[in-house]
Amino acid sequence: DLDPQWVPSMIDELPGFMVLAACATGVTRIRGASELRVKESDRLEVMAKALRRLGVDITLYEDGADIVGAGRFESGLVDGAGDHRCAMSLAVLGLVTDKGLAVDGAGMISTSYPGFTADMNHLGAAIAIDTQGASEPMDTAVPVVAIDGPVGSGKGTISTGLARRLGWHFLDSGALYRLVALAAMNEGVHASDEAAVARVAQELDFGFREANGESIPLLDGEDVSLRIRSEDVSAMASRVATVPAVRQAMVGRQRAFARAPGLVADGRDMGTVIFPDAPLKIFLTASAQARAERRYKQLKEKGESVNLSRLFRDIEARDARDTTRAVAPLKPADDAIVIDSTEYSINEVLDKIESLLHEMNLID
Repeated sequence: DLDPQWVPSMIDELPGFMVLAACATGVTRIRGASELRVKESDRLEVMAKALRRLGVDITLYEDGADIVGAGRFESGLVDGAGDHRCAMSLAVLGLVTDKGLAVDGAGMISTSYPGFTADMNHLGAAIAIDTQGASEPMDTAVPVVAIDGPVGSGKGTISTGLARRLGWHFLDSGALYRLVALAAMNEGVHASDEAAVARVAQELDFGFREANGESIPLLDGEDVSLRIRSEDVSAMASRVATVPAVRQAMVGRQRAFARAPGLVADGRDMGTVIFPDAPLKIFLTASAQARAERRYKQLKEKGESVNLSRLFRDIEARDARDTTRAVAPLKPADDAIVIDSTEYSINEVLDKIESLLHEMNLID
């Protein structure tokens, strides 16, 4: 039990103490800490909600909490509620989660403790605070190939093919936004309701199952591989992907895909936002006409009724949205290698990227 007489002198340290209690053995009891409810946030509520999300058994009282030590923690996204002490405490807890932790509402850390990331990284952590204010522990020891590009450039085909060649993990970031879109549609949430769409993204229950060499997307445990590729979900995905809070909610979830022996990440901001330290960044492009023809062929093979001219117009409109959105606009990273795939075959592009990996000593 924490002696209540100590509480007034350590009121600002209690969020960190709650993290220690979650890591400890047995039950830690905190009382006399009602002041925590009227700090920059209701720190008791913020910390309790975050710890529960990570699998910690915690009972909240008006002036404290009972915390059952968990030892091991799940990964995911938690909310620091704009409170610098809660956000820093949760970022530290991320170091002992299975795959790291994304902490939303962490922007104030840079103001209250500008040296936080430098000090933590000096101690052996890998913490970054991005421009949107999220703090995420990242495993920088895992090699990542970040492949960005506009819709229809072939980056999905190239990324999956490269992952198979290398035996690495694969991240289809577009599928995540399609899952958010489908979940929102299932709940009757309109794309213009940004707060509701952001909530859907934060609470998204998704996963991927490997079957016959394919990665099957799951929403609430159900195979939705065909549904998320439909035109209506695609249109919804292109809209929800422009919502800043949705993109923020996806940062930590995408970074959690980085696992040994390596990751091939396919998206539109992989090299600029999600994996800015990736050793190899590719920006794959092609003419709008070539991309429309590829998409047309892909959809026809799936039995869908499509119009080539409409696809061409949709791609041009999508390019305009992606390149001009306020958050994480589509653009090559400064150190990305641009490959125009218009005149190249799939194998030629794969050979080119594999050659680059050899040159960089990222593969044998």
